[in-house]
Amino acid sequence: MAAPRTTNAATDASAVAATPHHDARGAATGMGTAAATATNAAQGMPIAQTLDTTPRTLGFAHVLLQVRDLDASRRFYVDLLGFTVRPAKPLADGRPFLPFQQGIALTSGGPGAPLQIDHIAFTVHDVAALADRLRDNGVRFFQDLHDGIYGRTIYVADPDGTKVELYETP
Repeated sequence: MAAPRTTNAATDASAVAATPHHDARGAATGMGTAAATATNAAQGMPIAQTLDTTPRTLGFAHVLLQVRDLDASRRFYVDLLGFTVRPAKPLADGRPFLPFQQGIALTSGGPGAPLQIDHIAFTVHDVAALADRLRDNGVRFFQDLHDGIYGRTIYVADPDGTKVELYETP
């Protein structure tokens, strides 16, 4: 494991500044920390900092779900759960592709069976009202509203039976 290195941000800023940070959707969110520190140095703040060069996972990126009926799944995620469709490039193999700002995307077809997923989880606002909406629309519940480890939680099935955890933090 590589140890973090201490650097002078004023001289090493160009290496980090050339690489913008990205959010879960791949969108650039700003300049690297060394560039920010170099900018702060111009305002009289310290410029030395530690850059962690240890290989590691930085965060959740996305889940691509292979679904049987793209239209039914779109209605579930957009109309019932309130997901927002985001623009994206088409898949290289030509399969239909429906990405959401919430970090998942849907596709259909493709070679072989999809990998199994235990469940996917999303934080929500007003989980009780969301549970009522889902129940009123005939959505199957794995587990009704309860106090889960992250807060008030429900587990429901999407149109393909994928378990979806929805929770509201206290």
